[in-house]
Amino acid sequence: MVRIISDDFNQLKEYINNYSLTSVCKDPLYLSQLSRLHKRYFALLTFVAELEADDFAFAVTTYELDEPSKLKLTNYTKEAISDLGNALFNWIHGAYKGSR
Repeated sequence: MVRIISDDFNQLKEYINNYSLTSVCKDPLYLSQLSRLHKRYFALLTFVAELEADDFAFAVTTYELDEPSKLKLTNYTKEAISDLGNALFNWIHGAYKGSR
């Protein structure tokens, strides 16, 4: 069993060593979709960075949030942005079709 696991691990290392996305970067449709996704994600990151720089003050004043609620909103927002980033990363690798 140890030898089988070791052989499989060596195959995994070889796969990772040979992994490349070069071919997809030549596909105009892929690049067009990637460009659209990147623009939207970049805009979202910028928007959230501005909210963070302002310490989510809009939420405090607009919705009269107390500190624990503001912290929840901040954490949920960051987690959602992280999830979207992971979806983009998976889409880039062809592993998440639903991220379109």
